[in-house]
Amino acid sequence: MAKIGTEITNDNNPFNTSIQSANRSWNDANGDYVPDCDLGNFTANGECGAISNNNYGQANPNAIVWDPDILNGLRDNNWDLSAELQQELMDGLSVTVGYYFNTAGYNQENNSKNRVTDNLAVTPADYDMFCVTAPVDSRLPDGGAYEICSLADIKPEKYGQSDQFFTRADAFGENKFRNNFFNVTFDGRLPNGI
Repeated sequence: MAKIGTEITNDNNPFNTSIQSANRSWNDANGDYVPDCDLGNFTANGECGAISNNNYGQANPNAIVWDPDILNGLRDNNWDLSAELQQELMDGLSVTVGYYFNTAGYNQENNSKNRVTDNLAVTPADYDMFCVTAPVDSRLPDGGAYEICSLADIKPEKYGQSDQFFTRADAFGENKFRNNFFNVTFDGRLPNGI
């Protein structure tokens, strides 16, 4: 049995559906190596920025919710297909040619190719789009100095708001994983049984 077939049970343990980690920026303005802020206050205060997930440290076993479609049947799968041909080229030397195909793949965030995490607390309207200018560098296409756009930054009032929902990846468009491999192997037998 593959791990990917059993992790859903573990991931739905109330401890695991709570938020166990979060990020917070800190600017040591006075150089004393101590965060001069109220760490229990998750908003920006003193030398500390806002926390990345307001559910952190809360007794909230439902901070992460799973789509019933996943819990009741949608499981990861993998199709494997392989074909090999082997031919003796001469006495003591052969070649094997193979083709291998599979539909494996996964989303690193939740180890699945069929699931994604949707933050229901924010919408696309909660992000501001911006551009940055690439540095001038001969190693960049056309020497750099061009704009890189379609970057998104969450609006400050929405930062840290989280309502995580693990749902089907295909709800957001076609989701394909295809791997094609070719292999050529030569096997030789040297004199004296080597």
